[in-house]
Amino acid sequence: MHCLHTTVLRWFWLFVVALSELGLFFISTATCTWPVPPGAKEGAHHVLIVADPQILDGSSYPGRNALLMALSQFIVDMNLRKAWMVAKRKHPDTLIFLGDMMDNGRADLSQTDYQVYLDRFHDIFDVPSTLPTYYIAGNHDVGLRQMPAATPDFRDAQLRFETSFGPLNQHIHLANHSLVLIDAVGLAGRPHSVEALPYELEDLRLRRSQFTRDGVESPVVLFTHIPLYRPDSSDCGPLRERGSINTGFGYGYQNLLSPETSRMLLDAFQPSLVFSGDDHDYCAYTHPAPSYAPEITVKSISMAMGVRRPGFHLLSLAPAAPPAHRPCALPDQLAVYLRVYLPLFVLTLAVAAYMGATGQEVVVVTVHDREKLNLGLLEEGVGAKKGRARSGSAIRLRSRGLGGVRRVLRDLGSIAWPPAALYVLITVVLFW
Repeated sequence: MHCLHTTVLRWFWLFVVALSELGLFFISTATCTWPVPPGAKEGAHHVLIVADPQILDGSSYPGRNALLMALSQFIVDMNLRKAWMVAKRKHPDTLIFLGDMMDNGRADLSQTDYQVYLDRFHDIFDVPSTLPTYYIAGNHDVGLRQMPAATPDFRDAQLRFETSFGPLNQHIHLANHSLVLIDAVGLAGRPHSVEALPYELEDLRLRRSQFTRDGVESPVVLFTHIPLYRPDSSDCGPLRERGSINTGFGYGYQNLLSPETSRMLLDAFQPSLVFSGDDHDYCAYTHPAPSYAPEITVKSISMAMGVRRPGFHLLSLAPAAPPAHRPCALPDQLAVYLRVYLPLFVLTLAVAAYMGATGQEVVVVTVHDREKLNLGLLEEGVGAKKGRARSGSAIRLRSRGLGGVRRVLRDLGSIAWPPAALYVLITVVLFW
């Protein structure tokens, strides 16, 4: 014999938790498939682009106490694991991180503390060993040259990054395309705008010239953590959530590379496409003549970076065909908490309180329970009214003898434990 309202709410909660914690991630990315390069005559090479995971640590929100910070870190880590779970199911051929892997990678940490932080990043993003993976340094990874002594020396931070993630500047040749990954943070941190190509980037440009097809150099796709310059209030297209990317700088950040540095990069590499990160929100902008290069600023994959719907980006490359790309949006986790969990919790509390206050409950009595009632093994309750029986069971309205508060707590516990167990199970599966 069991209460009908608690049973209905319990099953509804189970459905909502399963949908919200896992289902929405698969649903939101199910239709986000690899784009096909126009005119491609052979299979494309698929590149997954991830921007600004910025996994949190104990110093990410200085105003929060230790308990709240631990809860924030747990929720964000869980969200990142689910985001990565659906992203890697795209089965890319190459993976590129656009920087800011860790929120405080630039902090003056001991080698042990930094290694623990780094291991947590790799635990969240469990990249298969067979998947070629490349990383760009972000300002949260190495800082900027002008940052104060509270951070490690800029060059020391760069060396630590190179030891942990790889070279600051890289050239990759894929599907007759030159992928040029530049250290934009190093360019932004110089005391004056960079107008002449630094030697490390000159080396990348020379490498690109070694790859030709029918006497023509391979097209360039440029990757930079900091977006290239554009006038303030430039339109970012309909997929952007808020505002535009404007010139600005402050403690450890610079919104855009300078006009001179941006022009130098566009002139030197003449990219057919540019990808950037750092801003956390999506932006599609086409640079003016003479380059006319389109630039895509990729959304952060993290729910903690100020965007309602995080995301990642898919890039398809094929010889003798222009690149094809598309963004993939992840669920609005904040909306799940505020528009799903919170109203459902209030509804559950209201139903439990109402049933407790009326002193009666709707119960389902099975055939087995009815036999017990006939034998006096179960109390039917004073003034019970028999309802319509169907499929060997009956609906009864039973008077309740427990105190109001105890009844409410009992019902809430009965409703809550199965979805709570499901949430714990999902957590265990994701973390282990």
